[in-house]
Amino acid sequence: MDKSSIHFAKGVPNSSREAIKSMLNVQNESLNEKYLGMPSDVGASTNGAFKYLKDRIWKRVQGWMENCLSAGGKEVLIKVVAQAIPTYSMSCFKLLRGLCEHINTIIRGFWWGNKDGKRKTCWVAWEEMIKPKQWGGLGFRDIELFNLALLARQAWRILNEPNSLSARVLKAVYHPSVEFLEAELGTGPSRVWHAIIEGKEVLAQGIIRRIGTGETTNIWSMNWLPRDGQLRPFRTPCPNAPQWVHELIDPITLSWDQQKLQEYFYPMDAEVISSIPLTTRRQEDFWAWHYERTGVFSIRSAYRMLVQKTENNTAWLEEKSGQSDVHANEKEWSAIWQLKVPSKIRLFLWRLARHSIPTADVLHRRHTIEQAACLICGAEDSRKHSLLECNMAKCVWALSNEEVVEHMCNIQEQNPRHWLAEIISSLPREELTRVVVTLWAIWHAKRKAIYERVFQSPLSTHNFVERFMADLALLGARLEVERAVVSSPRWIPPPRGVAKINVDAAVSKNAKMDSVAAVARDETGLFLGASAVGSQGITNPKNMGGLAFREG
Repeated sequence: MDKSSIHFAKGVPNSSREAIKSMLNVQNESLNEKYLGMPSDVGASTNGAFKYLKDRIWKRVQGWMENCLSAGGKEVLIKVVAQAIPTYSMSCFKLLRGLCEHINTIIRGFWWGNKDGKRKTCWVAWEEMIKPKQWGGLGFRDIELFNLALLARQAWRILNEPNSLSARVLKAVYHPSVEFLEAELGTGPSRVWHAIIEGKEVLAQGIIRRIGTGETTNIWSMNWLPRDGQLRPFRTPCPNAPQWVHELIDPITLSWDQQKLQEYFYPMDAEVISSIPLTTRRQEDFWAWHYERTGVFSIRSAYRMLVQKTENNTAWLEEKSGQSDVHANEKEWSAIWQLKVPSKIRLFLWRLARHSIPTADVLHRRHTIEQAACLICGAEDSRKHSLLECNMAKCVWALSNEEVVEHMCNIQEQNPRHWLAEIISSLPREELTRVVVTLWAIWHAKRKAIYERVFQSPLSTHNFVERFMADLALLGARLEVERAVVSSPRWIPPPRGVAKINVDAAVSKNAKMDSVAAVARDETGLFLGASAVGSQGITNPKNMGGLAFREG
């Protein structure tokens, strides 16, 4: 214990100090400046205690700025290094909003770059860049929201491991008479407890009760409906409504009492409740994380939940309409990021889809230039003009496949994201890759001509595209060889003397009917037995899969 030390608060009497030191056999009374990389004494101001975080990030960024990095290289450095530096500290403490904003500003400035000491234009709002890629962002982290997601993980551990040492200590000090989810901040809380309460508030937005017996789940005050949005039923004006979920379960058939569901709930709630599978064994209700299929909390899904809720709140305050088809938008964005091209080209397509490449019409809309005229040919500029209709672009496309060029020009979609999605969905893989590489090459050739006075001939740009395609083909061939695997048989027999049970589930398209089945065979494939069960109401494929395993 010679290397151990102990630290007391200012108000602890000397007699208590000596007694504790004697009990623990620790005589060294001192406080190191840092412990495990974090300040030992945070104090009342976390801004000063964690100032070293922004200093470390700034030093890293300053070193990177001296190098010529592509957009893809910047993306990797930001995600892997810059945004990882404060992760450990944020998992224990809640950083002040000003500090989080300062770190965001440093990262944002590095992404967009600077010239002659002046920050370049930010072409896409930071609120859009922190969204996941399939939502139209770049997958960067907003430091404040990520901080909350990390703290929610600590709250999840306390909720699921109430007998751990830390959970028992916190309960004895801060909530001895109530459960963790009902605990409050209290008076004079430590910075750790303050951070855990912040995480608890986030956790409460995404946890949901999984129904076993239904005896410990309150119908109206707990989250237990597995759906997007409201996770608990809307209260109806019916008198003497049941309060606990087990009151809605028929004890004889162990199924939902449809008469009570129709009597006490709105149709939309009754439909969701009917879709919840019930166990035939006695199992207690338990908490699960709604935003993961496994029900286990993850920082990734918690962060996405916070981003989504922040966006919804902002849209509501600004009276903006929501997206009409979220799944279609996700499909279009995912198609861009799944293209087999270098990350710098995918980032170019992302900016193109967001209508944020600096064409003259975009610069004019931002009041950067007086006229929205192309600086090459003088015509009115736009993303379509710069990439397809400008004289420079036309000369390059003239050396390409005429049918593909004509197809692109005939797409009348004005929204750049929809225009790209139409191209991606309608062209073969090789032609699609050639098209996006050509678009990227034309754009950079035009930028060099305008800002560096370096003019490339159309043939030079075309030859560059051909060499680039050859390199991609070579790389793709190597990856295909590495990923080649021997196809396995459709049915793998079990060891000798062991039966193998295969299960499956099916849902009717026309009626709300479902069925699960199980088939048992031995190592030779000989049929041993089978079982099949049909039911109503459960149409969720995930729930059906679970019921199929239970039947097996």
